[in-house]
Amino acid sequence: MRERKSGTVIFIGSMAGWIAISNTGIYAASKHAVRGVSISLDDEITPLGLRSICIEPGYFRTSLLSGDNRNATVSPYHGKQAGDPVKAAGVIVDLGHGAGSFKGKKLPKVLVLGKDCYDVVKNESEKTLENLEEWKEVSQSTDHTRHVILVCLQFYPWLEVTGQRDPRVCPYDFEICQSAD
Repeated sequence: MRERKSGTVIFIGSMAGWIAISNTGIYAASKHAVRGVSISLDDEITPLGLRSICIEPGYFRTSLLSGDNRNATVSPYHGKQAGDPVKAAGVIVDLGHGAGSFKGKKLPKVLVLGKDCYDVVKNESEKTLENLEEWKEVSQSTDHTRHVILVCLQFYPWLEVTGQRDPRVCPYDFEICQSAD
């Protein structure tokens, strides 16, 4: 992929990475982490002509929720999932080849599949935005009043070369200081 300067790494996350479901905490945490790894990797490999995307499916009609595989909490949903796994596979193949709905479009960092997942992610995102606004004053109360931070080259050596900040990492102006050692 690096030699061709082309390719897409596809991670499979889950709607479970957005919501809490009884007895699935470790699974949900791992799927949440998969999203974070994929997003970070995308930032790292995009300059190489590569991409990373996290596909987050909702409930698809597979044997995953059958009584043999799961506990009583989710087993009743087996066979009633709205998602069609054949359609999902087609979407993922199209994504990998840049075909169909993906032709000529910039890929998202995360793609949810299924109406149920879309609704859950939208709802959780809205709740997060409401929470941010509700606690905005407290969140922002911990900043220095001058909005200047000191950045040690020991931790961010690239600043010495570029002299520029990455607004995704540091939203404020900075002053470069040398390490005390």
